[in-house]
Amino acid sequence: MKLKDWLKSKGMTQAAFAKQIGVDQSTISRLIRGRGNRQMRKLDLDLAAKIEAETDGAVTAKDFMPRPDCTDDVPPVGGCRAAA
Repeated sequence: MKLKDWLKSKGMTQAAFAKQIGVDQSTISRLIRGRGNRQMRKLDLDLAAKIEAETDGAVTAKDFMPRPDCTDDVPPVGGCRAAA
C-alpha cells in the first residue's frame, strides 16, 4: 500500500504522521511524491522500519521502490508500472 493511500484511509495528515515517527513533514512529502535527493529515493532502513511499524505493516520499504517499465521481454516480478 502506498503511504499516501494509508494516510488518507486513516484521515491522517503528513504532518501528524511525521511527528509520530520523528521526522519533518517535508520528509514524508518527498517520500510520497518520490522526489528528493538520492538518499530520499533510497529509503533509509531505519525510516522504513518506523513507517512499517507505525502502519502495522501496511506500508513497507518495497512500496517506495520504483517499478521498472515493461520494456524488457520478461516483465519484472510484481508487474510493471503504468505508462505515463
